[in-house]
Amino acid sequence: MLTACLISSVVGTTTATLFVTPTMNPYARPNEHKVGQNRPKIAHTGPAQDIRTRQQRKAEKDAVAAERRAIKKAARRDLKKELQDELDENA
Repeated sequence: MLTACLISSVVGTTTATLFVTPTMNPYARPNEHKVGQNRPKIAHTGPAQDIRTRQQRKAEKDAVAAERRAIKKAARRDLKKELQDELDENA
């Protein structure tokens, strides 16, 4: 949204100058405020940042998931053993 200001304050002559100033639309959605000069700039990291192949990234992700599954499995096994010991102790 642009706001136009008409300034005609020259002494002795009638010169009209039109200044166009950008203002924010108060009814715009949040993402519509970030346009023009105010828009966020995209910073590309480039290919040198991560040189792993797709298979290497997938293998690493699978290894992390397997490790988490093993931790959960061990925790469940430990809690089950504690519960069984507690039941045997009370019975």
